Amino acid sequence: MAKKIVGYIVIIALFVGSFFGIFYAVKYSQVENDKNMIDDYKQQIEDLTDSNNQKDQEIEDLLDNVKYNDFEFEGNTLVSYTGSDPVVIIPSSYSFDENGNFIEGNDYTVTAIKDGTSLGDGVFNDCSSLNVVYIPNTITKIGNNTFNDCVNLTTVCFESNSQLIEIGEYAFYNCENLISITLPSGIENIGSNAFNCCESLIKITIPSSVENLGDHVFTNCINLLSIDFGENIQIVSIEDGLFYSCDSLLKISLPSSVTSIGDTVFTGCDNLKEITIPSSVVSIGDFVFSGCTSLTDIIFPSSVTTIGNQIFNNCSSLSNIEIMATTPPTLDNGLYNADNDPSVTPPLTQIQVPSESVELYKTATYWSRYSELYVGF
Repeated sequence: MAKKIVGYIVIIALFVGSFFGIFYAVKYSQVENDKNMIDDYKQQIEDLTDSNNQKDQEIEDLLDNVKYNDFEFEGNTLVSYTGSDPVVIIPSSYSFDENGNFIEGNDYTVTAIKDGTSLGDGVFNDCSSLNVVYIPNTITKIGNNTFNDCVNLTTVCFESNSQLIEIGEYAFYNCENLISITLPSGIENIGSNAFNCCESLIKITIPSSVENLGDHVFTNCINLLSIDFGENIQIVSIEDGLFYSCDSLLKISLPSSVTSIGDTVFTGCDNLKEITIPSSVVSIGDFVFSGCTSLTDIIFPSSVTTIGNQIFNNCSSLSNIEIMATTPPTLDNGLYNADNDPSVTPPLTQIQVPSESVELYKTATYWSRYSELYVGF
């Protein structure tokens, strides 16, 4: 039974790799023109993710295959892995035999995977043979750099009732074939660059429990189509470069808890057409939408009081901006290149502002550059 289950997981991993190859061969322009195709891809990934959720009996069978001699532990922490199997099952506990070797047992519960001190120092760093990893529900922390450069990792399985609280910095950096991951409910912190360069990642849902998302978490996830935030999530800040160069991202709605949007958050998202900025947002950083060449219009809620430098550089389709604030927000050196360089200037036809504030915008610092564009509403 155990061999059968492991074989089943390997087949899933191979299928995921094949699926991505097919997906990548479809040019994005085709996907953009066919929303049904996008929905179909999302459904296939959801079905695939569901098929990876192991039932209790299957988990017990899988744990019969743990190779304890491939691991090294210190107390409750996994500190090293020396194996080369395509499917790795991290044990939830262990004991020692009379010779001091790690064996099956319950003397120590494994609750953490150690922090790597650099990109090349993670527990599973550069395990090129790794396709599938099973993480038991006892693990509360995946340390910094844990799986970075696991270029053939396609599937991450979390045991049901996972106690995971934290994913460290660069934890899955450059896992270029990771196509989908279902983050456990209960996770609170996701470190900076955690999924940077996960080029095959198609969708991600941020659970409601997440309180902190580090900077550049999804940078260079070039095939990321869908980002969903859990209901009533309480994230306050969208950190710098969070979605930098997510080339395939079409639309996004930010949570109503967000008060600040950092620098370069959507820079290079050249297929982004729709973004919803909630009325909770107060500040918007520098170059946030630079290079969003498909963005045609945008609305800033009345709550916004600060807008950073040159946020619309190279927004070659942007024609309409609507600003709800009656008092012009503080603007840092203009909406785009101060020299009106035609190579970076959007083709704006109007900037809509409250009718009673048109004259205020025409005379406000930096806003006065766009005096001919203001239209009252």
